[in-house]
Amino acid sequence: MKVEIYWDSLYLMNMLINWGILELLKKKFSLSASTVRMGLAASFGGMIYLVVLMYFTKSLLCQLVAMLCSLFLMGVIVLKKRKRRLLGKVLVYGLMYSFVISGVLRVIFKQCQRIWGRNISIAWIMAGIFLCVKTGIWYIGKELKQKRRSLCDVILESAGVQIRVKALLDTGNRLAEPISGKPVCIVDEEVLAKLTLENSLFFRAIPFRSIGCEKGMIYGVQIPKVHIEDGENMYVVTNVICAGIGNKLSARNEYQMIIHPEVLIEE
Repeated sequence: MKVEIYWDSLYLMNMLINWGILELLKKKFSLSASTVRMGLAASFGGMIYLVVLMYFTKSLLCQLVAMLCSLFLMGVIVLKKRKRRLLGKVLVYGLMYSFVISGVLRVIFKQCQRIWGRNISIAWIMAGIFLCVKTGIWYIGKELKQKRRSLCDVILESAGVQIRVKALLDTGNRLAEPISGKPVCIVDEEVLAKLTLENSLFFRAIPFRSIGCEKGMIYGVQIPKVHIEDGENMYVVTNVICAGIGNKLSARNEYQMIIHPEVLIEE
């Protein structure tokens, strides 16, 4: 049986799938990529995929290589310089999302073809991709909301002194150190005062905004080692920037620290 491939339709379909994957990654890792960068990444990713398929064999291994090349290029375009450390995770999750979307579309269209007895138009393909992406974004958002109020055990370690505290993993915390762009955790000042800081030269003024305070300034120090245990996983993160505040973080003293979500990504 001779199969005719329409490269323009295949490119359009891959570009749309790439855009959907990027939307899922944007939601998953809280990326701030613009629409222009997303469009360029999806377009160039689709081109790379087609070039690999056109000039090499169309085996499963070739398709996997094409997907990885496409995802790598899209990650480089979309991720800003200080976010490039996420490229490995973007490749892994992007590959997973690619297989999920492709598998779901294949099942849907095969069933539709069996019922209706004819090929599916590009409009139905676009609708299927849109449905998969919207469902994925909803699921990721639901997962992030569940983690938003999750408490975990943390050990702050410096110069041989260890202090155990309860911490809130807050996905809404976007505080960053202005020079390096590194994420900043918030800790009760009483807790930080008990630590003997090894790197006493690291001392940063960090501007912030919050409800009831349009402009403010807090001071951050660097904790050499932080152990984070969320009940399922154990993380050990080095050189974590922590900013101390005088007010209690929790009215009932349920937690004494607020963890920036990107701290776990950096681990």
